[in-house]
Amino acid sequence: MIEVPTNLRHELDCAIDVARIAGELVLDLRKEFTQKLKPDGSIVTSADLASADLIRARLQAEFPRDAILTEEDVDDDSRLGFNRCWIVDPIDGTTAYVSGSDDFDIYIALVEHGIPVVAVTHQPVFCRTIATAAKSGVWLGHEAAWQAIAFPLAATPPVIVTRHWLGAPANLQWITDLALRIDARAMRAGSGISPRTFLATGVDAIIGRSATDQPISAKEWDIAPLDLIVREAGGWSSDLLGRPLVFNKPNPVFPSGILLARTHSLGEKIIGAIAQ
Repeated sequence: MIEVPTNLRHELDCAIDVARIAGELVLDLRKEFTQKLKPDGSIVTSADLASADLIRARLQAEFPRDAILTEEDVDDDSRLGFNRCWIVDPIDGTTAYVSGSDDFDIYIALVEHGIPVVAVTHQPVFCRTIATAAKSGVWLGHEAAWQAIAFPLAATPPVIVTRHWLGAPANLQWITDLALRIDARAMRAGSGISPRTFLATGVDAIIGRSATDQPISAKEWDIAPLDLIVREAGGWSSDLLGRPLVFNKPNPVFPSGILLARTHSLGEKIIGAIAQ
């Protein structure tokens, strides 16, 4: 049983339940789905849309006074007038889903006053759920069994990764130079970035930085669950100026980049090197 503050118990239970139901749905739809390109060139499938519909309907029924922001819905600016907003990626890793890879998740986070307070990621193929609420630690679940988890200590030397939607390959030289200043290694990740990344060895920090005047491609629904899960596991989450990430903004992007690190000390060390 996950130990959660009473005021967030129902929210976390609901997020876990609907993420798992959505996971079953997208697995069923994997047998036959349609796909098309969105205006930004990314792929959306009928499974993404069905998952978004299912999650939205459940959250609206359970929390009618909350706003909802999902990747697949038309953004409604009225959400900015709400103190609480659910931020949802109905399939994080659509390209992997389409290709037949298992590297995709359902992402759900609840934000209060711009800060995530509930976060759930669910990997449907292996039924692995990572869940947390503010001041609750991080929990890994499979079916009804839960265990508290923490991210292992950073490797020596630590490995800093980025990815195409985090600014690669244009940002790689900047990250490589940064890594050299703290005796770390830099590389471009070949797979998705999720909380599961920090449970395995080989990745110690994730940087999103644009090499142009445009923000990185990552949006709030890509990052909101990671922000809380990483912090509750004892790690670091901030922009590249060391400031907390803020969500439910008018434009759900990150103009000052992002940094996620598996330990707080590594995050501080990277921010210090950036400031030099």
